[in-house]
Amino acid sequence: MQVGKREMSAKQPRMTRRDFLVRTSLLATAGLMARPLFGDASLTPAERLAAGLSPEGDLRLPAWGPYTKEFAGISHIPAIERGIRFDLSVFPALNRRRQIVPSVNSDTGFYAWSADADLRTYTLRHVLDGLESLYVDLTYAEHADGRVIRARFVNRTPLPQQTALHYLASLHFPEIGPYRQPAIQPAEVILPRGAVWIDGSHYSELSLDDDQPQRHLPDNAEIWGEVRGDGFVHGIALGKGFGSKPGHRVGYALPAEFSTTGTVALLRYRLARGAHSTVNATGAYAGTLTLEGTGEFQLAELAPVSGAALSFQLEPAAGAELELDGIALVPRDQRERVGFHVPPLERRPVIERDGEKPALTMQYSAVAGCYGLAWEDGDHEVREWLSDNLERDFALFTHEHVKKKFDQGGKQHYTNVFVRPVLLAPGETKDLFAFVCHNPDATKVHARLSEFMARPEAFKAALTALVQETPALPAHTEPGRAYAYGVERLAATVATNIVYPVRRRGRFFRHYTPGRWWDSLYTWDSGFIGLGLLELAPARSVDNLAAYLTDASDDCAFVHHGSPVPVQIYQLQGLWNRTQDRDVLRKLFPGARRMHRFLAGRGDGSRTRTLQSGLLRTWDYFYNSGGWDDYPPQKFIRGTALTRTTAPVVNTAHAIRTARQLRVMAALLGEPTDEFEADIAAFTAALQQHAWNPASGWFSYVRHDEAGRPVGPLLHESGADFNRGFDGIYPLMADACTPEQETLFLRRLRDEKVFWSRCGLSTVDQSAPYFRDDGYWNGTVWMPHQWFIWKTLLDLGQGELAWQVAHTALRTWENEVRATGSCFEHFIIKTGRGAGWHQFGGLSSPVLGWFATYFRPGTLTGGLDCWVLEQTADDTSLRARLRLGGKSERKPVVVAVVPRANPGSVRWRGAPVPVVVRQPGTLEITLPSGAAEGELIIG
Repeated sequence: MQVGKREMSAKQPRMTRRDFLVRTSLLATAGLMARPLFGDASLTPAERLAAGLSPEGDLRLPAWGPYTKEFAGISHIPAIERGIRFDLSVFPALNRRRQIVPSVNSDTGFYAWSADADLRTYTLRHVLDGLESLYVDLTYAEHADGRVIRARFVNRTPLPQQTALHYLASLHFPEIGPYRQPAIQPAEVILPRGAVWIDGSHYSELSLDDDQPQRHLPDNAEIWGEVRGDGFVHGIALGKGFGSKPGHRVGYALPAEFSTTGTVALLRYRLARGAHSTVNATGAYAGTLTLEGTGEFQLAELAPVSGAALSFQLEPAAGAELELDGIALVPRDQRERVGFHVPPLERRPVIERDGEKPALTMQYSAVAGCYGLAWEDGDHEVREWLSDNLERDFALFTHEHVKKKFDQGGKQHYTNVFVRPVLLAPGETKDLFAFVCHNPDATKVHARLSEFMARPEAFKAALTALVQETPALPAHTEPGRAYAYGVERLAATVATNIVYPVRRRGRFFRHYTPGRWWDSLYTWDSGFIGLGLLELAPARSVDNLAAYLTDASDDCAFVHHGSPVPVQIYQLQGLWNRTQDRDVLRKLFPGARRMHRFLAGRGDGSRTRTLQSGLLRTWDYFYNSGGWDDYPPQKFIRGTALTRTTAPVVNTAHAIRTARQLRVMAALLGEPTDEFEADIAAFTAALQQHAWNPASGWFSYVRHDEAGRPVGPLLHESGADFNRGFDGIYPLMADACTPEQETLFLRRLRDEKVFWSRCGLSTVDQSAPYFRDDGYWNGTVWMPHQWFIWKTLLDLGQGELAWQVAHTALRTWENEVRATGSCFEHFIIKTGRGAGWHQFGGLSSPVLGWFATYFRPGTLTGGLDCWVLEQTADDTSLRARLRLGGKSERKPVVVAVVPRANPGSVRWRGAPVPVVVRQPGTLEITLPSGAAEGELIIG
């Protein structure tokens, strides 16, 4: 079966949690949990949107792709459920001078240059001396069971250059957790025929610290109670204090086809040395177990109960913590054949070559099948490295010209093909090609390598054709050319910032990351990644969104890590406005509603609405309320008792706005809207009554007493309102302001002493006593909250200011990327230059949306209150039916890109409307007040 292919029919009903546990238990007899894959890589983009998705699904992308966590290049995933990754890093060097391994965890001089969002092909630029003067573009293109690689050396300097090319192959095992933790060494269970293994963490019910705020919103989408570590089967078990307090209880479902007759249940557990625990079992297997710990793994046996339901429960008496690895259900006369083995993490392959031919094969004991690599002939040597710090060691041995095996005492093995020298005359461009593949049958790998060596031109032609037919950037109008260079780099960064393995609810999957340094889930960043993917390939945006929403069968309210800003709900609106795909909306709406309900303080044990003012606070889940790490009042209360009694504005404002979005979605689907109406009214009243500070003219952080009663605004030591920044005006985005407040905030957005700067909108009022030049958010310009404000400006009819925000962002972005090639996190107000992580696709993704809004033909964009019900467009005309929300007296703005349209032809509900030609082909249209729905016609 091809990795990434869907195993079940799209028409099958989604598995419940119990169905999943039963299925995985049945398939675990080989010692490896089988996990379903979702999506079908053979579908067209239009079909993918409507395909049956699961919020637990892996990305519908090829098995080959830029999935590494270590060195830039191409990766292969042999089996998605195992977490094992094969890497081939390809990179140039200055021969006998500078050899830098392209680590993805620091700035090592390579850049995502262009990419097809479906990863059929992508290019990384490796700079040797100047972004546009001496560099190598590494292009990877699909080719049957492998990838063709082209290294294009470009020398635009006036001097001859001596360069080299490295191919570096390695195998990587899943880590204990994110952020560069060591690899985990799991056990394998050996089962006789007819036996079943159930992981301890794959329970059907659990009572464990249910009063904790995180019970239904665990960090990083962990299974509640899970522990990871060496020696556990699959590296995961139930623990986290299980059995240490009264009331702890766990239940397991048996496979529906399983008969308990003549079987026993063997519990594999671990207790601290000298610790004791008594466990009562009821249900299909019952009895009382008296356990004494040795500090090692032990087995305990339970007998079956005839006629019982296909489930059983374990309830330890309060005492020592019990780590429950899992349960083997096994025929009684076969129980001695159950065993456990911890295999070594064997990273060294068996390398085979045929003489000095430019090809080799690698077989790893942990992976079925064989990998092959062939390269164009030339001076080369094959070397091996054993190093856990290759960035250091590779540079250290630059001038070692004799050794072919470098044993630096590390565990990680690398197979290194070293091609040198690659000589370049002044002005010369030279291409070197290679081919990498994998197949379960080694003879087929040898055949493919022989094919490449015998007929390389066919492989070269295939790469060239694929690159030509998959443009990295969608079509744009001529004025967009001024920003296309930077936008293409960002598009490539967003499309290729994918890491594997990441764990979600106990399963490995591929994940779009804001930057590879964050090899983890990230809720609010991922929402903006999804909005960026929407501009590249809507199907990829759907994949991204589905990974963060959950349905009723999951005991996790939504997938959470980082700032709990519900960008996924705005992403769902964006998907609707772009596609009008009702199937996608129907599939994902329940998860979006569940996310809103939790953040609004109801359902799933949410602790966000504990204050009598009705204002929301999310400090129990993360220190960061709005994504702005060092936002002054947030930084002031972090880690103090004030977090229990202080509410910011942003959480309540987002709850109002997401209620507005979900109200429309519910209406489109025929769902009830009453709960959203109630949220809008209650939260708006809470902000106006308790957070508005008429003395300062800002919405304030609100202090409360220990009983939760509001007592006044949080003030800075200077006496100034501590919330002079984006949080202090966020009700504007929620449409929760009075007309006077709107006027005040719009004036401040334009004011160069408050928000406006040469590179965009400052996060913090520049005249506030706590404004800084050296902050992460305080003193910088970021894109994400500017996006919310920009959308709001369209709703408010402020087209000129909206364009100013977007145009400034595009210009700032273009200038920085042309100067450095980097896609940065933010921009320093004092210099106007970029800073932060250099390959950041997350919160910088709004740049893709601004480019599409003003320069992509056929694009129609409105504010947060604008819903596109129908749309057709070409170069000369556009027709759309719109539904508009917001206050009836407003005159909202929409932006349409129709390159050859006559501006005088624009009609709304049959009547002409004001139009500003913002750029050639870009029409900014002001709609009249009072019309909730109508047809817009251009041309």
